[in-house]
Amino acid sequence: MGWLSFYKKTDVRKILNIPPHIDPIALVSLGYTDLYAIKPILEQVNWEIRRNLNNLIHHNAWE
Repeated sequence: MGWLSFYKKTDVRKILNIPPHIDPIALVSLGYTDLYAIKPILEQVNWEIRRNLNNLIHHNAWE
């Protein structure tokens, strides 16, 4: 997984149809890995709990 920040928020909003109350800060690239933690690091250190991906991921546009 990689974090890609961007600076043309207006273009990103328009391309992905992101509503005005959402502030896009970055894109995340996903791919295969040789090592996959059983429990995410943020959950291991009690910083965040795992959320349902269906509520977090949008594909090609805001749904």
